Amino acid sequence: MMGAVYALSAALSWAGTSAILKSLTTRIDALSLNTLRLCAASLLLLTVILLSGRGAELVNTPLIPLLYLI
Repeated sequence: MMGAVYALSAALSWAGTSAILKSLTTRIDALSLNTLRLCAASLLLLTVILLSGRGAELVNTPLIPLLYLI
């Protein structure tokens, strides 16, 4: 159940930022804007992982599965 809540939250936040940042697409190309969003989301995800105390699990994760996330 929590996985569905997390997935829905992610979809809503992605859609929300799309609506908010729509005005910037006239000044910044879409690829740069999405790259900026991806970097911000990655930093947020890393912060959540570290604050939840699961940083050790991230360090112990094999490299190949981590590369699939990229």
